[in-house]
Amino acid sequence: MSTAMASDDVVFSEKMEAHRLRQIEKDRIHSKVLANGAKWGTIMCTSFLGASMLAQRYLPLYRRQTLAFKAFVVTSAAMGGFFTGTDREAMRADREFAQKFSITKEDESALIRESKQARSWESFRATLYRNRFEILAASYFTVLGGTLAYNFARKDIFTSQKFINA
Repeated sequence: MSTAMASDDVVFSEKMEAHRLRQIEKDRIHSKVLANGAKWGTIMCTSFLGASMLAQRYLPLYRRQTLAFKAFVVTSAAMGGFFTGTDREAMRADREFAQKFSITKEDESALIRESKQARSWESFRATLYRNRFEILAASYFTVLGGTLAYNFARKDIFTSQKFINA
């Protein structure tokens, strides 16, 4: 009994360590995403500030605008740059994180080999449970297709009634 408990503790501590490493990686990615967003926010803010200064000097229409509108344009550009930069970096980081911590093709083929070896009622139930939504959708569309085929084979009712009956 104590050896089984000790092996459970080892597995549990390995899982905790893996979770801790994933959390450290997520924190590192989060910092990198925010730094990239700040960089793009700064770039957009300075470029729109320069463009605003040029427009103030050379465009009479822009000169007539209020200071609040001009500030809104510059800060909107800064926010847009920040959110666009963080979004792009977050998508790139998510792809890298998924590649690092996801199941690979080799792992998947090993799982398939193991599942072929364990042909029992439990594995059948697990397969049904894993694919329950696909099974439900296939059943629904099969029944729907059958009722549509039956109703469209009938010549004694109108087309609108065929759809309603299905």
